[in-house]
Amino acid sequence: MKKKSYRVEISIFDGQIMSSSCDCPRGLDTCHHMCAIAFFVHYNVSITDLACSGMFNILNFKPISNDIEEIHITAFYEDLKECGPTGFSWLLSPDPIINSSDYETPNIKNILFSKEFHLTKNKNEYLKQKLALTLDAVLKIKDITIGQIDNPLWLITRKNRLTASNFGKVLRAHRRAKYPPSLFKTLSGTYNLHVIKQIQWGRNNEKVAISAFEKLHSRSVIQSGIWLSLSGVLGASPDGIVEDAVVEVKCPYKYRNNKLYDAIKNEKNYIITIENGSYIINKNHDYYHQIQGKLYMCNKLKCYLIVWTCIDIVIVMIEKDLQWISNINILENFFFDKFVPYLLAGSV
Repeated sequence: MKKKSYRVEISIFDGQIMSSSCDCPRGLDTCHHMCAIAFFVHYNVSITDLACSGMFNILNFKPISNDIEEIHITAFYEDLKECGPTGFSWLLSPDPIINSSDYETPNIKNILFSKEFHLTKNKNEYLKQKLALTLDAVLKIKDITIGQIDNPLWLITRKNRLTASNFGKVLRAHRRAKYPPSLFKTLSGTYNLHVIKQIQWGRNNEKVAISAFEKLHSRSVIQSGIWLSLSGVLGASPDGIVEDAVVEVKCPYKYRNNKLYDAIKNEKNYIITIENGSYIINKNHDYYHQIQGKLYMCNKLKCYLIVWTCIDIVIVMIEKDLQWISNINILENFFFDKFVPYLLAGSV
């Protein structure tokens, strides 16, 4: 079910888009709502924003009509995919075919705004029953959402769920017993792309990093979709799976042309640190909770964290922390006690 309207924000400075956000499922990356607003602003500049000069006809061209065959559209779409995420490639992407027999994920928004939910007395218990999944359903959802951001089903499935990338933020808020509005804004899907270069750099080089890992370890990394908890409210999307381990990739734009040892030897706030000459995970970083969350969601024993730059690659093996499991209850309780009321307030 599509919303009729979405909140779109674009920040522009000196003719350049500095940041953008949209609360649609595609707002995680680049959606056509952002593109439409950008085009509208470009072609509809206020007269007060211009110097006192003549207004030129910016549409002074004669378009040539031509019949476009489907094969040309497909070829254009494939070429665009090589350029990384673009709004136009999303417009050309095929619509997802959602068959009820294939797609078994409960839609949180539909449940919360259903007549049955509002008539029931014990709303939390009703919601828990409707969202609960079997192991077979979890595995099926994991398979049909392979492709992640390029797969619309992945975007639909993660919507309004707590995903591993936000586990650290929620746990930090729980420890402080403070839940700022910015936390709920992040969780509800209003993404701020103020680091567009960094995000695009990471996505463009993820496959390169995985290929390097496969050569070094003589192992094949299997693609994965999103793994949901049996409660149906938590989710994790590993960059890959290899045997009893998840694979996570980081391609830091900041260090892209550096040897990692030199870049982070005095850095205490990065996801990995150096201790006694060896690389270890920074347990004080939110990313540690993201990795542990993925290990529990995917039921794996360890994680291979690949940190890749143009001239270096570091692979850190992180074992499953058996004490971390207590955080699962904290996250699920937060979902039902804090996040659901926020969604019901009209921010879904």
